[in-house]
Amino acid sequence: MKTETNYRTSIERRNFFQSLLPIFEKLGSYPRLMIEVFLRKNFGPRYYSLSSALTLAFLLICYPLISMFIKISFPTLFNSSGLDYPTAYNYPLPNQVDYFAGYEGWFLFILLFVGFAIARRIEIVKKGSSINFTKHSQYMGDFHPLFWKIKLFGKPVSARLIETFFEPLIFLILGYILNKFDQKLGWVLMVSAVWYSLSYISAYANGTRLIQDSIDNMIVNESLASTFNDEVNPTKSVQEFSQDKPQKEFLRRGNIEARPTQNPEDDENITLAI
Repeated sequence: MKTETNYRTSIERRNFFQSLLPIFEKLGSYPRLMIEVFLRKNFGPRYYSLSSALTLAFLLICYPLISMFIKISFPTLFNSSGLDYPTAYNYPLPNQVDYFAGYEGWFLFILLFVGFAIARRIEIVKKGSSINFTKHSQYMGDFHPLFWKIKLFGKPVSARLIETFFEPLIFLILGYILNKFDQKLGWVLMVSAVWYSLSYISAYANGTRLIQDSIDNMIVNESLASTFNDEVNPTKSVQEFSQDKPQKEFLRRGNIEARPTQNPEDDENITLAI
């Protein structure tokens, strides 16, 4: 038996902003880590890494030290006159300059960060190394319970809004306040907060595409079965299946549980639990 196939591929169009989002997710490990250790608990063992937290703490310690070394070694880089640093600005000698001015909050943050990072690791160790069949090993942690008390238009906020807005907003405001007090930590927290938000926006966009890809694959598999078993024109079978079949029937065929979010009889309101 010969079957003529007329399948065609499709392209996924994205705008410029969507094409940039994966960058923030791939490079968002440290900015997210800097915030999550303070706001969340009970991370999955494969999501949280104490070594990564200590590496970040080490980099934060190195930055002001390197900055001080450069200012002492190359003082003329910080003035446009070409004169010696003390002569140009009537400053005291380099060894008398307080190069760590503005870094008080920086070093206090490092101490707090290391303390919370160790506490998060202890939470994981206490649960033992046994395999847990009820919790994902890359679980991103429990939200602070106060976030669930926030309500918009009379309804609790969603996890998506907490991760993309409320969590980074706290550190964005804190960073702005510290910046007003000439603390170098301020701009670091503000950049991390924005990066944190964009990385989670990217993660949710990827999650949506994952669900859509899974559904598309199920549609293709259904169409393939019709094509080779029933000798149905593949293009026609895909169109008919996509438009005419109720969602619940389709989900049952793919062994996906469908929970109605509003009206049980409404096929358009379905939450997927794969």
